[in-house]
Amino acid sequence: MTETEHKATDPVQPGPVLPLAKGNRTRLHSLLQLKSVATTLRRFAARFSSDAGAPVLAAIPLSLCLVLFPQFALNTSWDGSWAAVLNSAHESRLQFGTQIVFPYGPLGYLLIPYFWPSAFWNRLLFAAVLNLTTCTGVCLLAWRLNIWWKALSIGMFLLVTANIDYGVPDFLLNVGLLCFGLLCVIEERPRLSLSATALVLLAAAGALAKFSALMSAALTVGAVAMDWFLRGRRLESLSLAGGWILAVLLGWMALGQSLTLLPTYVARGFALSSGYDQAMGLEAPRLVSICGFILAGFVVQFAFVGASKLFEIDEKHGRSRRWLLMTWLLAFLFITWKHGFVRADTHHVVYFVGVVAVLAPLLSVLNRSQAGRNTGQNALSLAVCMLGNLNALFAPDRYFDEMNGALKAQRVAARLPRISQIVGARPVDIFGNKQAFAVLNALNLQPRPVFQSYAAYDDVLMQVNEAHYLSGAAPEFVLLSLDPIDERFPPLEDARLLRLLLSKYEFAGGEGSFLLLKARHRPAQTSGKPAATQLTVLQEGTIRPGERLNLAHFSESNLWVELRPEPTLAGRLRQVLYRPAQLQLLVWGDSPGNGPRRFRAPAPMLSAGFVASPLLLKTEDFANVSRGCGFTRPSAFALEFSRGDGRWWKNTIQFRISKIESQS
Repeated sequence: MTETEHKATDPVQPGPVLPLAKGNRTRLHSLLQLKSVATTLRRFAARFSSDAGAPVLAAIPLSLCLVLFPQFALNTSWDGSWAAVLNSAHESRLQFGTQIVFPYGPLGYLLIPYFWPSAFWNRLLFAAVLNLTTCTGVCLLAWRLNIWWKALSIGMFLLVTANIDYGVPDFLLNVGLLCFGLLCVIEERPRLSLSATALVLLAAAGALAKFSALMSAALTVGAVAMDWFLRGRRLESLSLAGGWILAVLLGWMALGQSLTLLPTYVARGFALSSGYDQAMGLEAPRLVSICGFILAGFVVQFAFVGASKLFEIDEKHGRSRRWLLMTWLLAFLFITWKHGFVRADTHHVVYFVGVVAVLAPLLSVLNRSQAGRNTGQNALSLAVCMLGNLNALFAPDRYFDEMNGALKAQRVAARLPRISQIVGARPVDIFGNKQAFAVLNALNLQPRPVFQSYAAYDDVLMQVNEAHYLSGAAPEFVLLSLDPIDERFPPLEDARLLRLLLSKYEFAGGEGSFLLLKARHRPAQTSGKPAATQLTVLQEGTIRPGERLNLAHFSESNLWVELRPEPTLAGRLRQVLYRPAQLQLLVWGDSPGNGPRRFRAPAPMLSAGFVASPLLLKTEDFANVSRGCGFTRPSAFALEFSRGDGRWWKNTIQFRISKIESQS
């Protein structure tokens, strides 16, 4: 080896350490600080883009994009009226299931979109928590996807929620249940416990707010508990189901409800739910219906494929878990389908389309194994307008001034000074669908259980109201307005109570669109329980569709008529999967030569019966009957099927004509 080669292979000897100049030391210290800051920022960015921190951080601004503050003052519309009663029921601690029978529960007043001062702060807190919880659930699922699916799922959620002009809390409750239900199926510890806690609290709030949310919550909690049981987590499974039940019971009692009345609330909630599709159906345009069926088919296929590819590893009970997940998703979608297309107005159709649009991209998470998740490397930028919420947050005085001014205008428009002077502080009920007039006039509203007439749509619910009036709880005054929905035959709504009012109350004045009725005998003067209206059967038999039921030979009697159309087997199947075919009631006046008037007539209302004579088509007709002059007795009725709907109904219709006996 040469000397040159030897020198090249020798290790480098350290030289003497020279002190750095003061300026160099300062620059080195600055560089080290910058490096430390950069490292910290990289770690923060990595944590933000990971599954742990990003979803929660993204959910906070996302929740501010949703409706937070009530946008409308309480008004006298039908929806404003049930909202007014729910506010009043909360303030008076009325018992749900007995004193209040409605699709909403004791927390239902928090779901309404109307401004009312006494409920404002509770509603604001509920909306803020619900928005943040649901947004967190959506983000937790979205962050398991790649950047494009992440953007699509969150973007669709924002787009849909921003375009729902009514019922946003209902929508958020169901989306939140779906998201946390899926998370509880696919998550592992330690975040599984947090997802389960969120699911229990969200499901308990939904169960106390609305009966349909109670069914969705029970379905979701039950499916997750069964999935955990199959995974061998038996104690956790029982804890999940038991925790939800306990939360519902504690919340029920905390809201001033009697625990013994909870079974009654559930039973009558089922009565309302089962009768809804038969009585509240509303046709959508044919194109909308066709698109709805196609969309439902696509999302069912998507759910089927997604669930079938989950748990593909050879694990115990893997197939059972796939079938359980598929059954839960399809049942949840079926409930949403019924909600959207039984009463196919704009609000309900958008609700169904919105749930499907949000769920579809999120279901792609089922096709990804735990090892194949994409955590993402970039923060998601959200270009969404938050000006409405931010304006109210930073300028609350202006918001309150606007809402209180709008509420004052509603009070002025709803004034009933003459009726208010007569009634004073004595109890009053409103027959019809405009209960907000009583609240806006500060009357002592004591509503019957099924407080809006359109909602008493079968015999069971009508009997609840009739029994309430016969129990001694009948108010001294009733404001009556015949304002049926969906072009129904007016006497069909809350027919038993209408019959009772004819015999037990008398005309005492009128103002605006209302008649003021006063009980013939003051409650304090009535001895014992008031007697029910007596009926005497005059004729029974069957008629065919379109055949006239002649009433001319009963022209001097007050008549009660029951018509019982029966669906065919195909009609029953249609009713379960969709809703019944529509029926039309034809009414001939006292001149047989004149043509009939047509009204919509739900089958459960026809079967329960209605006041057929005298003919009550307008509010003034009731006043004329009370005076004993100027009213009409019909000559005939007939029941007709819409074109092409004959296959859904049997060709014979049972009928019964009874005389309403006069009572003092």
